[in-house]
Amino acid sequence: MVLFISTGEIVFLLFAVLMLFGVDRLPEFARTAGKALRSVKNAANDIKSEIANATPEDVNPSKAIKKITKEVEDSIKRGL
Repeated sequence: MVLFISTGEIVFLLFAVLMLFGVDRLPEFARTAGKALRSVKNAANDIKSEIANATPEDVNPSKAIKKITKEVEDSIKRGL
């Protein structure tokens, strides 16, 4: 089940595309669609890597809380 489309509907859509574009232009159409999907995937990966590189590790709240807690424990131990 792909996007709530049945097998019969997929076959009908493929037949309609074949009739609309013809056998000669179908490989060109598939190649263009593949390039478009690849560019979208590359753009998404670029955005993910930019976000990963832009945020420092100390922004993570749990790590910051652990760091502060450790500093407080150390200062208490030094004070006693």
